[in-house]
Parts: sequence; C-alpha cells; structure tokens
Amino acid sequence: MILRGTRPTRVHRGGARARLLAVICLGALALGFAGARGWLSPPGATEPRSVRGLDSPRNLLLVTLDTTRADRIGCYGYGSASTPTLDALARDGVLFEQCITPAPITLPSHATILTGLQPYSHGARSNGTHHLPAEVATLAERLSAEGFATGAVISAFVLDSRFGLDQGFDAYDDDLSHGKGDTASGFRETRADDTLRRARAWLERRGGERWFLWVHLFDPHSDYAAPEPWGARFANSPYDGELAYVDAELGRFLTWLEERKQREETLVVVTSDHGESLGEHGERTHDTFLYDATTRVPLILAHGRLDRGRRVDQVVGSVDIAPTVLELLGFEGAGRSDGRSLARLTRPDGAPLEAREAYSESMFPYYSYGWARLTALRNEAWRYVRAPRPELYDLKADPGERSEVSGARPDVAADLHARLDALLPAREADARPLTGPGADPDVRAALADLGYVLGGDEAPEPVERADPKDRVREIARAQKAEGLRLAGRLDEAAALYRLAVAENPAAVPLRDALASILIEQDDEAEALRIHRGSLTLAGRRADNFMVVADLERQLGVGDWRASLELAKAFDPHDPRPWVSQADFAHLPGDPEAALAAYRKALELDPRHAPAWLGVCRIETLRRNAPAAVAAGRKAVEAAPSSALGWYELGALYVATNEQQLARPCLERAKSLDGTNVKARVLLALAQLKLGEQIAAESELRGAWALDPAATERFVTSAPALAPLLERVR
Repeated sequence: MILRGTRPTRVHRGGARARLLAVICLGALALGFAGARGWLSPPGATEPRSVRGLDSPRNLLLVTLDTTRADRIGCYGYGSASTPTLDALARDGVLFEQCITPAPITLPSHATILTGLQPYSHGARSNGTHHLPAEVATLAERLSAEGFATGAVISAFVLDSRFGLDQGFDAYDDDLSHGKGDTASGFRETRADDTLRRARAWLERRGGERWFLWVHLFDPHSDYAAPEPWGARFANSPYDGELAYVDAELGRFLTWLEERKQREETLVVVTSDHGESLGEHGERTHDTFLYDATTRVPLILAHGRLDRGRRVDQVVGSVDIAPTVLELLGFEGAGRSDGRSLARLTRPDGAPLEAREAYSESMFPYYSYGWARLTALRNEAWRYVRAPRPELYDLKADPGERSEVSGARPDVAADLHARLDALLPAREADARPLTGPGADPDVRAALADLGYVLGGDEAPEPVERADPKDRVREIARAQKAEGLRLAGRLDEAAALYRLAVAENPAAVPLRDALASILIEQDDEAEALRIHRGSLTLAGRRADNFMVVADLERQLGVGDWRASLELAKAFDPHDPRPWVSQADFAHLPGDPEAALAAYRKALELDPRHAPAWLGVCRIETLRRNAPAAVAAGRKAVEAAPSSALGWYELGALYVATNEQQLARPCLERAKSLDGTNVKARVLLALAQLKLGEQIAAESELRGAWALDPAATERFVTSAPALAPLLERVR
C-alpha cells in the first residue's frame, strides 16, 4: 500500500519469483510521451475553480467492474441476470445505455477513466508493455488538490502501482497477498469480499474530509469461478455467476456506507473497463476485437440530486466520466480533455448533447502478436472498424454486428474513415520503454553493442500487417497448446507452439510460452535463442531481458551482467532484476554484495517477498538469528500463500530451537504444498522435540510415502528422527 505523504512507487506487491518460467506482463518507463499534462492539472497548471453548491455530492465512489458487458446486467435488459444492486442504482440514478470504452483491455481503459484522455493522448496503449506517464494528470491528483482524501483499492496485478495509475492517490492498495493466482499471467487477483474489506478499512480511517475512493473488482474476468452459492446456482453460465457475486458484495458495501450516514452525500459511479466476447466473433474473452461485446460497458451514476430513473440513449464514452464527475462535484476549470461533461444529461431538463462518435482502439494484437492494430468509431447507427479489411456494421438493422456492409454503403464507410483520420493526432502518445524518440540513447547503444536493434518503435500502419480477424484460429491454437502444457503434455504443446511461432515470429507471448516449455525440457540453449530474438520486438518485456541474463549465466555464454543491467533500465521501478543480481552474487559467495542488492530491491518494493527471503538466508548464514527471523516474517507477511516462505521461516525456528513457533509455520507450508518432503521431515522433527512422538511418526510416514529416498536423505541431517524412520520403513 502507498500511504499519504510518500511518492508512489510503481512496484510489484509480493508474490514468488519464477525466474525462468514466468511470463509476466510488466510496466515500464515513461518514454516517448508527446503531449501536455492535460486538463486535470494539479496546482502549478490551471487552477481549478470550485462551483460547489449545497446540492453537490460531498464524496465520490468510483467502482470499476472488470470485464463486464452491459447487456449481461438486469437493468440493461438481461433477463437471466441476478444484479439487484446495480438494478437499484439504475432506478435511483442515471443509466447510460450506450457507453463505449476506448480499449477492450484493462490498463488503457482505466487510464482513460481516470484522466479524461484517449489512449492516443495518455500513452498507456496496452497491458504490460505500457504504463501511464507521470506527465499525465489524473482525477485523483485534481481532487487531492481540492482537499479530498484519495484512495484506491485494486483487485488485480494488471493495475499494480508500477503501471502508473497510483498518481494522486494518498493510498493505493494493490496488496494482493491474500488473493489467488499469480503474476505469471498478470492476473493475480483478490475476490470482491477481500477488496471491499480493504475499502471499508480505508474509509474507517477517514475523518471529516471529503473523499474519493476508487474500487476495482476483478471477479468477472476469466476464468469464471464464483464462490458458492453463486457457483452452483450459475453452473451453466459461470460468467453470470461472477456478476451476481460481485453485485451481492457491492450491495453489502453500499449498505455499510448507508449505515455510516455517508451514502446520501456520495456520488456513486459504476462502470467497467471493457466487456467480454464470450465466443462471439470467434473471440473467447477480450483484448482483440472492437465490437459491442467488448466495448459497450455499463455506466450508472447515482446521487439524490440526479434525475432518478433517467435512461440516456445517446452514445457516450468512458472518456467522458472524469469531466462529468468533476462538474457534478462542483468543480470546473479550463484545460484540455478528449471527453466532455455529461452532467447536463443527468438533470430532469437536460437536453441532449451534440452527437459525437465514440472512439475505440485495440493495440494488443500489434504489441503482442505483431498484427495490425484496430481503431473504430461508433455512433448510434453505425460502427466502423479500420483494419486491413475495414468493417462497417448497421447497428439498427444488425445489433449483433454479424453482417459487414462496407461494400453496400461505401459512402458511410468513407465518411467514418475520414472522421477517424481527423480524430487521431499526427503524433500519438506511446508510453513504452526503450522505444520511440524519447528512448534513452545509452540504453539503445548498449542494446546495439549486444547485437540487438530495436524494432517496432513507430506507430504501426494497419495495412502493413495481418488482420486480427484472419488470425482467430491462431489464438485458438495457442490456447490449446497452453492446455496441453498445463496437462503435462510438453512435447505436444511444444510442437503446437513451434508451429505458431513459425507462422508468427513477432508474437512475443507465443515465443515466451515455447521458451518456458524448452526450459522445462532442459533445452536452455534453444530457450535462450528464442528470448534473445524477442528483445528486438515491440512486445518485449522486462522478463525477456531477465531470462536472457539468467540463461547466459547458467550456460556461460554472452554477457549476463549487461543483460541484467538492461533489465534494470527497462523498468527502474522493478525490484526483480536486483533480486537476480543478489542471487547471482550469493551463489559464488559474496553475501555482502548480495545483501546490498536485496536491500536495493526492497527500497523499490518494501513488500517484495523474494527479496525478504534472500535477506533471511544471508542473515541466517551470518548467524544473525534476530535479523533472519525478522526478514522471514516480512516475507510471509508479503506473500502468505508462499509455501517456500513458510518453510524457510519454520526451518529457521527449528534451527533456533523455537519449536512452538516452527510447528505452525511448517504446517502452513505443508498445507500450501503437500509435496514438500523436507517441510514434512522438519515438521516431524519439531513435533518430536515438543514430545509429540505419535504425530512426528505420522508426519514422517507421510514424507516416506511421497519420496523414500528424499526422506532418508533429509533424516540424515536430523539424527533424532532415525529411530522413528526405522519404524516407518
């Protein structure tokens, strides 16, 4: 968590490092950003002017429901929905029927919600490869300048503070240590109940000041696995089950807010970052296509002074949210915005605004697969998608966007194409690391010295690359390959990934997946060749540099130190390259250098569990038990779901003869990883020293059943267990 008075650090919050096998989407430096701070500027730019009257809301609650398509909510007409909370908000507030997100992916769309700028203006164009530059002002910065307490509670790693959305928040709670999943996919998440528990805790600490709280709920994102009773109730439609669960948790939170007498004075805004294809147009989830399934999102505003039950059919965009809430809160000020205030549409006498098309873009296909980017305009009658093969849909006659009609209506297609050209600036913001004219020349030179010439730095022309709609089968094949890998069928998975990479060598995710399998198959040399090839591609990530360094060190080839320095330069806020440096220093026996590097990692992220574990090991070797225990406890606090952390802390307690403390740690390690033979043996030793001989023998039997040879080997280091082992054999 980032607290008031500290400069937010964009770093990863916990989780074990899988140095070679992880394919983690990470943020990066703000390089190549072209544009002014924008209209939400804090003091020092245009000073805002308060126009708040007695009827203006005092507080702002912004709830973003991840991956929520509007047409799967009851108040938007879905008969199978179980969303009474959202339905009630719509009855008590204003519902926008046609709100369009600028991107079918999490980071760019949230950046737009929080800035009032389109992705081509704020620069955060895709997940993992981008972040929001510090030059771009946010809604939180504006409201903080007005005296608001500002807090955010995040549910998924993809919005970790390192990606830049923490700007302006007094507290940015992206602690996912109690969540599920991991950061290998960028989708470690906490459930709505945990997220809203943390949100309540933040509000309970507030005094009498006005506040802005942003709550991000990730549950509707795939995979769909709602807790009971929603899981069983929606067994045949698990996506709907996730929405029902989130709706119920949000309802409890709003009830709690009402009990605190704060509901009436709070403007509640509920929206989503994007929708979900659910198989439509050949897309299982989202991130690629620009149809209503992924771009039409809910937008509900509720407050006692708004026109109760009003439904607005006019096309609006997520880009309009920030200017709208500022006006409703009573603030106005000159400045730049790609959106406009919708406040007039929330009043009983509010006349429609001038019609305007909503913009959307999909950059993920380019950055991840080297395909063409997609851009689109949507109004009440038409959707136009610019692609190598452009698409036009008549939304009145074909709301499902099944029949492409650009050939029948070339006039409409040409008009919207021209409007799209006029909308896009000549120089689009692109906040990628190591790219564009703002890239560090020293870093570029270092890459060139190593034989890497950066590519893909300029905005891609869609006509020069493959049309994503022609590559749907490739995505399906990659999903099949990943399923084979997870099932342990590595040869079959590798064969499919090889075919995919051969057909699309610019697809970094496919290259990473193939390399991870090769590492599992002990073919590190081929994995290194693949990762080195990724370093010149637009979709390169910090992990590519880190894995290159690790493999170069293992194989004794290349300059692993230079590769590790490039990983640091790729994202100076990332603690993991420093942990790698520490690990590498520790191996040849330089504990002081290792300790210094671990501490540098902890400066970047005080909750980075692998760094704390490294400190714990070094302090143990130095026989500094108090410092080792303190570091071990920090490690498990940062990553309570890490079996390794609990095991190492338990082993330390055994070594210091604190068996009462060792036992629960080792029991936790066993519960998290039942295959850890050494944890079972150490637990048996702790139990024996506590006089629990029957329990110790039972634990030793469990270890023996898992791996007799390993059990024998570990007991050699714990001779007190030898008599028990004789009975177990």
